[in-house]
Amino acid sequence: MTEMVLKWNKDLTKQAGRSDGSTPLHAAASWGNHDVISLLLDDDPSAAYQPDHHGSFPIHVAASDDHVKAVSILLDKQKCRNLEDCSELRNARGQSFLHVAVLQENQSVVTYACKLAKLEPAVLNMQDDDGNTALHIAVQVGNLWIFNLLLQIRQVELNLTNNKGETPLDCSWIKKPVGVHYELNLRIMIYNLLNDARAKSGNQRWDLLHKQHNKTLDEEKEAKKITDSTQTIGIRSVLIATVAFAAAFAPPGDYADNGSPRLAGHYAFDVFIIANTLAFICAGLSIISLMYAGVSAVDIRTRMISFVFSATFMVCSARSLGAAFAFGMYVVLAPVAPTTVIATCVITALALVDVAWRVWVVAAGELVLLKRLGIAQAWWRLPWTIMATLLTQFWPYIVIVGVVLYSKMRGVH
Repeated sequence: MTEMVLKWNKDLTKQAGRSDGSTPLHAAASWGNHDVISLLLDDDPSAAYQPDHHGSFPIHVAASDDHVKAVSILLDKQKCRNLEDCSELRNARGQSFLHVAVLQENQSVVTYACKLAKLEPAVLNMQDDDGNTALHIAVQVGNLWIFNLLLQIRQVELNLTNNKGETPLDCSWIKKPVGVHYELNLRIMIYNLLNDARAKSGNQRWDLLHKQHNKTLDEEKEAKKITDSTQTIGIRSVLIATVAFAAAFAPPGDYADNGSPRLAGHYAFDVFIIANTLAFICAGLSIISLMYAGVSAVDIRTRMISFVFSATFMVCSARSLGAAFAFGMYVVLAPVAPTTVIATCVITALALVDVAWRVWVVAAGELVLLKRLGIAQAWWRLPWTIMATLLTQFWPYIVIVGVVLYSKMRGVH
């Protein structure tokens, strides 16, 4: 239909709508219709350079709606005709298509743009009317994955300042949360990565920056956050402690005439006992720490530290209880149903998916720094970070295995 209409009247490619100034190419870019985009550009390449009433060109529309193929066609078609590169077009706010893609958090478009060999450093570091580069915007929206894509490119400047005199590091510091936060908070990870990449602050006075953005701890808000969170952690810690306590007096297998478990001395049974004990102890420590975190008479900073300890011990108790469950099933079913035991252990191991996610997130950041700084300066960071992450997550299992092996070596049952 488009082909037929263009044969009838080629001038329609530049005819804009009265309400918003959209041309047929704007509409096709918004819908991601690749064939229609190609037809329109083949008929009139200059249509790519006609903005709507909002100042947006078709490439901005395609980037905003996350149509990678449409962006690639718009860039390639203009390249073939030796016209001005669409990547340099600015909308009414002075933003390139890369600015728009980052602002809308369209990772696929940003990935494509970062892989383009022809994307000049001038486009990568283009500043909009507010002086923000694409890296500034990535920091402001707090998207770690888009930020990583830009940071790994060495041509991306880290220390350009916007109209407020803020570098990406300053923007990251402003957005960084104060008080208790999740360990993998994306904004804090962005700030740390910029620091590790040797980004610099602007030439502003830090005392005025602190005063302007009020980065002091809001004790009332922080106390409410801790109080609301203690209920969730407290319920889980009590449940784990209850299950571990009950399992200690109802171990797997039957009992001998003297009242002792028949499976005592078996490696899997010993692992079950140690893991269950560690789960109970960690859950108890989590509850005790939570008592200090939930009492308003305790100063806020002690409450914050106690809350972090409580959450850490709760995670460790849950991991230990998972190990106790897996080995308890193993010691009972291994002699009669080995296939079922293997399936049970594999399913139980799915509880460690969060560790795989954690390792992937931190490793992705270290790989970005490796590309940015080079092997000579950052080769040691990736293995060290992965090892440290695994140790902090799996230390209960190391303790369990260590205690069992020690008891076997000493002949203690």
